[in-house]
Amino acid sequence: MGSGWLKMTRTNIAENAVDASVSEVWGEVSQRLRRELGEDTFRSWLGGPYAQGGGAGEALLVTPSAFVRDWVRREAWKRAAQLWGECDPSGRELSLRT
Repeated sequence: MGSGWLKMTRTNIAENAVDASVSEVWGEVSQRLRRELGEDTFRSWLGGPYAQGGGAGEALLVTPSAFVRDWVRREAWKRAAQLWGECDPSGRELSLRT
């Protein structure tokens, strides 16, 4: 295996480390939202979305459908973004995507 493989592997490891951090922050945010919204509402609307690393300084909350995205935007986005800001030590901006 050449050095290109090694370089790609190091890049992937670095990207996965960022994603793990994003997942940890989303885990904390989702725990708080679960307490605030209640188990049934949380599970119905926020149980499916997941967070992943985006570009530099950005994280994405990815929803399974436009329907769920629209509900999150209307009913929970302001609070989710506020909690994200409190929980993310890296200061990444959270964006909502389908």
